Amino acid sequence: MDFPERLEDARQALVRAVESGDLLASANLGRVLALLGDHTESVRYLSRSLDSGNMEILPELGTQLAACGDFAKAEERFLEGVRKGVDGAHSAYADFLNGQGEGRVLEAERQYRMAHAGGEYAASWNLAIFLSAKGSYGEAVRYYEDSLKEGFEDAELNLAVALEKTGDASGAEAHYRRAIELHDPLAGYNFTSFLLGSGRIGDAMRLREEIAEYARPEELAAVDGMILKFSGA
Repeated sequence: MDFPERLEDARQALVRAVESGDLLASANLGRVLALLGDHTESVRYLSRSLDSGNMEILPELGTQLAACGDFAKAEERFLEGVRKGVDGAHSAYADFLNGQGEGRVLEAERQYRMAHAGGEYAASWNLAIFLSAKGSYGEAVRYYEDSLKEGFEDAELNLAVALEKTGDASGAEAHYRRAIELHDPLAGYNFTSFLLGSGRIGDAMRLREEIAEYARPEELAAVDGMILKFSGA
């Protein structure tokens, strides 16, 4: 059974639970519907959960309202979550603001920083991604390092790229290598680019042979194309 089929089975079971009066099932049904892409129905059940007194659902409800295009009501829910100190509210609100255009970016950054200060889950990762996107790689390095300490292995590659951007070649290479060891699907291409940028075509070709054991065909094709272009073949 694949993932969509498992989600559909979960949806049907949760519908039955809601119909039987299970108050907790409304929130979980709303979450499953969100994963299935049915944002309108997700809002319906998340709202029902909120009406029953579940304040923890506010960030998720805001996200689903935004997915439905109701940005004003979404922001109301995010702000309510922030005021009530709901875990994850600052991060969710920051993500929302970051997608609302340049005029909201400064407030988005403030919310990301508040999420980090409050110890919200994945706050270091989210802040690092935000800082990288605006070109603040030096500061992003700190938060990628925090992310690694928190168990986010995906941060290895992002940290390598950020270190490369700051000119720390030795640090970048060390983290590219760790990302390769973790079989990060994007590490082969990025590390190859780094090596070729340093004129190390021999190392790039050896890396290509190393990742050939597990890399996807499209990744290998991209790496091959980069090496061929560099070598002038």
